[in-house]
Amino acid sequence: MTVLVLAFFLSLAVTLLAKQYGFFVLTSSRPSIKLTFAQTMGGLCLYFFCYLLFLPLLYAVVSFLLKKDIKSVLWLGFWQWSSLVALLVILLLYCRLISCLKELLWGDKKPSLRSFAKDFGLGALAWLISYPSVLLINLIITGLLKQFGFQGLEEQEAITQVKMTMHEPWLFAAMVVGVIAIVPVTEELLFRGLLQTYLRSRLGRGMSIVLTSALFAGVHFSNSQGMRNVELILSLFVLSCYLGFLYERQKTLWAPIGLHMTFNAITTAFLILSS
Repeated sequence: MTVLVLAFFLSLAVTLLAKQYGFFVLTSSRPSIKLTFAQTMGGLCLYFFCYLLFLPLLYAVVSFLLKKDIKSVLWLGFWQWSSLVALLVILLLYCRLISCLKELLWGDKKPSLRSFAKDFGLGALAWLISYPSVLLINLIITGLLKQFGFQGLEEQEAITQVKMTMHEPWLFAAMVVGVIAIVPVTEELLFRGLLQTYLRSRLGRGMSIVLTSALFAGVHFSNSQGMRNVELILSLFVLSCYLGFLYERQKTLWAPIGLHMTFNAITTAFLILSS
């Protein structure tokens, strides 16, 4: 209970301080990026088709042809990393094909190292503002689950996959880079870039952030984690709301990418070191 109370006051203090310094102030409406329903759904369908069907099927076929043990940690880890890279490349090419990649990454700003550093840096610093709220929700849900006899979430499946490769230094390093860098860029392009941009033009800022965050959290559901999914999904929903807000505030994807990368990096480092 003491930890929960401290987390509450920390979250409250950080939020009020951030508000006082103008962090939650939104500027004028962002430039309208013209994304049609077909373009948005095309990106979503392409991603989930590759993620849920094509790449797993290809893995089974390649494993059979090469006579690889489908449960081999080394082979599975290599394929998972390759899949992360493939999904990012596919999404980048798709966004380039529909001519929205530059606008999503830079908004109305001129591409430059200074602009990138400003937006990415703000996103990284936003971890200090968002994490207390994420932690508070995490502690509340963990406490409620324990009251009903459920154990709290130990770790995400992505972290488990990274830890499985710890005895293979090069593969382990590649998986860490995947979780910290490749996954955030891919997910921000998909959710903030395509989905939130489309929803915002139809439903406005607030509703687009909420709906995008709900889908973002929902796709992290795992059958193997049972009721413990509640803790993960609600925590990710709160984080995603901050990601969506940063996208609207800075008008570029570099800001939410900065927060997403920082969150994944700190979480990954903590869980690996604590193990």
